[in-house]
Amino acid sequence: MQNTPKGMRLQIGVFGARNAGKSSLLNRLAGQQISIVSDVAGTTTDPIEKAMELQPVGPVLLIDTAGLDDEGTLGEMRVEKSRKVLERTDLALIVSGTGSWNSLEKNLAEQFSALKIPFIAVFNKSDCCLPEESLLQQFDAQKIPVVSVSALTATKVSWIGRKTTGQKKIDKQGATRLPVSFYPSNSPVEGLSAA
Repeated sequence: MQNTPKGMRLQIGVFGARNAGKSSLLNRLAGQQISIVSDVAGTTTDPIEKAMELQPVGPVLLIDTAGLDDEGTLGEMRVEKSRKVLERTDLALIVSGTGSWNSLEKNLAEQFSALKIPFIAVFNKSDCCLPEESLLQQFDAQKIPVVSVSALTATKVSWIGRKTTGQKKIDKQGATRLPVSFYPSNSPVEGLSAA
């Protein structure tokens, strides 16, 4: 499976705000430092790719993106490059580093839903902040997969692969795709309030 061409891998885009821990999460999933990590907002400037095996899913291409809340002229260029990753994303990880679901995450969920791109809500930094139970219940009611992880301590990071288990299939061209049953049945944010 290590020789699987990039186009044949499930392409997983990692999206969210600056300093949500997207790069740390990618590094933890890959088991090596692929992306530069720092406390400075806007460290990731260009999408960073890592072809790997994600157990138990199989061959994937993880794509780290810049924070979609970046500011300024340079920030707008970073955001534009990150948005281009949407065009080839098979599955999105929407990463929140605050334990809440703010307008940025809500807007991403709406975009992915409109584009019929399945997503998993990933609450990173569970070592310091957890989502409220009421928010988790709202996701459950919408059948949106959720996982709370800590890229810092590696807590439950492997659960991301488990959330996609059994969700992929191979289409006639041999490309990995997710079945329609994986997509949320309703708007992913219907009834969800941005914190």
